[in-house]
Amino acid sequence: MIVVSDTTPISELTKVGYLDLLPQLFGKVIIPKGVFEELQSGEHPAANLIAEVSWLEVVTVSNRKVVNELQGSFKLDLGESEAIALAEEITATQF
Repeated sequence: MIVVSDTTPISELTKVGYLDLLPQLFGKVIIPKGVFEELQSGEHPAANLIAEVSWLEVVTVSNRKVVNELQGSFKLDLGESEAIALAEEITATQF
């Protein structure tokens, strides 16, 4: 199973102390670089944790055109746009 996540599930599970649910449910989770950067910004609760986990893979999105279209047409932020584009690129089974 290929799973792509945006910022919110990782952020919210970290806040309530249940980030470990993601690898328990899915094994490996893939996030785009934009999501990783969002999680590293400011005082984010997941900043220190996600750098240390082995089940999280950070991937660069190839199709910038799709990311730009999602941001422009639907007013999505970078992490959301990249997560959708990445899920399409790698044919994710869960998003």
